[in-house]
Amino acid sequence: MNFDFPKQIAKEIFNCWNNYARYEPSSKPTQRPPLRVLTELLNNCFFASLKQEEGRSTQFTLLLCSSFKLSKPAFRYSRYTKIFNLIRFKSKPPRTLSVNEIVRLAPACDPEKTWLLAEYVKTSGGLRLWGIVDTGANFSELQIRVFGPGEMKIILHGRTLCYFKDGKIFHPERGLINSGDIYKFFKTISSELAREVIAATGGINSEDRIVERDYRAMNYLRALGEIIEKIQQLKHGGCILIVPENKTGTGVNVKYQCQDKTIWVCLRGKLILNDQYFAALQSKQSGQHNVENMTGLQDQRADVENGLRDALETLVRFTAVDGAVLINRKFELLGFGAVIQFGKRTKYKVFCCEDRMASKKQEIRIEKYGTRHRSAFEFCFRNKSSVAIVVSQDGGVKIVTRVGEHIYFWENSLFDISTES
Repeated sequence: MNFDFPKQIAKEIFNCWNNYARYEPSSKPTQRPPLRVLTELLNNCFFASLKQEEGRSTQFTLLLCSSFKLSKPAFRYSRYTKIFNLIRFKSKPPRTLSVNEIVRLAPACDPEKTWLLAEYVKTSGGLRLWGIVDTGANFSELQIRVFGPGEMKIILHGRTLCYFKDGKIFHPERGLINSGDIYKFFKTISSELAREVIAATGGINSEDRIVERDYRAMNYLRALGEIIEKIQQLKHGGCILIVPENKTGTGVNVKYQCQDKTIWVCLRGKLILNDQYFAALQSKQSGQHNVENMTGLQDQRADVENGLRDALETLVRFTAVDGAVLINRKFELLGFGAVIQFGKRTKYKVFCCEDRMASKKQEIRIEKYGTRHRSAFEFCFRNKSSVAIVVSQDGGVKIVTRVGEHIYFWENSLFDISTES
């Protein structure tokens, strides 16, 4: 390791705590834990990731969240039955957070769906595990997601702070899909999503105009980031080719053609219900609310979020099939097992970019890359308005597009959506 782990990451969390809190909508963060507590938390998660339980690697998501903060939304209800949302531990004395406790509870949790809950106890100065919650709850100051031995992702107030892998810290490029040539490709559709949601809700929680950093538009980009992250977690590599709407791409043979719009429908539905729910919540705070209406909106939102998660996972699984996955900017699945047809060698150059605006770049030899990368280069050259995302088996990410008469790509770009430019 080329730095002091875990103190360096703990210091980043400590220093960014209050600044990042402003990105967590409708939620006031609890008091920032001491630096030594954050260091202890990271240390326990790291060493738990190195353990195995009955031959299985330890994978989990741990949320640092006050038990008091989750006291009210403990359960959600459907019309007929109570649906699992939160289970609290009644242990006396409380279960102290430790490596062994995390490893013991990890098999009961799914890193994507069911999370461990921990909190800082100010009176004792320590950490305790106090429950398990499913993803219907979103009241977390700090998330630590462990995907494999020594691999973790740190999320602070809903924004990715950093990744830790192979003894190194990786910080996300916070502007790559918020500015520059890549952003230009997605900007129109992300803004269209925001407008559709505002139109469907009658302008609830909207301003007079759509701004580029509208949180609805940012949710579109977050979905794109989730797809990439899920491919990285599967560790088989994959390639996604993205074209504009009403386009299928030239120079590509799609073995398994299809047409599925589930991701867009669920993403749009999630944001509509989200606006409606928070509008109802504001009415509640003003003393004018309908409990049954709020409960129904909460249930519908949870169902749509589950549908969106399942649709994203289905898309990602298709990347394991030999060939690329073809989608349009609305995440409509057009096919998978796509093979690029190489014709007469076209003379174009390929540049590796070091910054989002491609002002710093270096020409590379195409021959040094394998079929998957060369196919992405060829596809983007033939389809001027397109983007290819290539994920290697080791988790590296390349985002490819055509600029002018040449191909540009950004390497090891870790997606994170920032509201800053």
